[in-house]
Amino acid sequence: MSNHLIEDLLSGLILSDLEIMYFGFFTAMFQFIKYTFVVIIIIIGLLTLTRLRGIYIQQRSKGVLKEEDQLGRVRLILGTLYICFGFGILFNYLIYFLIWILSPLPKGLIYSLIEMGSRYIPESYLFLRDKLLIYMHPIIAFASFLGIIYFFLSLYYLINNNRVISNPHGIIRLLIKSIVMIIFLGFSTSFPYLV
Repeated sequence: MSNHLIEDLLSGLILSDLEIMYFGFFTAMFQFIKYTFVVIIIIIGLLTLTRLRGIYIQQRSKGVLKEEDQLGRVRLILGTLYICFGFGILFNYLIYFLIWILSPLPKGLIYSLIEMGSRYIPESYLFLRDKLLIYMHPIIAFASFLGIIYFFLSLYYLINNNRVISNPHGIIRLLIKSIVMIIFLGFSTSFPYLV
């Protein structure tokens, strides 16, 4: 994350050493998570493509026609997309593209709730709301990023699983949970921290 984002968030505030450590912790954490997420996504993409090759060889040895293979094309597209997403996040062009594309969307529902609740706060205490939002923003962004990770992993598990899913209700619950998290916290809330 660039230092400009922290400066924009904290413009006009005098920071103590503890506050600098707090925001520095989130900066380091998001960078570590970014590179870990990139490695995981690229490995998932490569595993999807290599699994496709193994399935292709097995089906050809059994004499299955190419037209009967329904999931082959889906796995090929999914594996390629995961690898492209991984390199896009690594080199930030996908992050900038998503920030640009998703900028017209409304922010997360949590910000609307905070704005609605601030109507009932006396004006002399609005500065506390603003300061609280500054400190809560990295936590909200982290939870939003977790929702995005849950979404991608649940899609991967649903599409790329050859066996019977051992816990389909759990995967569907995880997918719904991730969608609710993304709507409530915002899809693009965590993207500036990943740059």
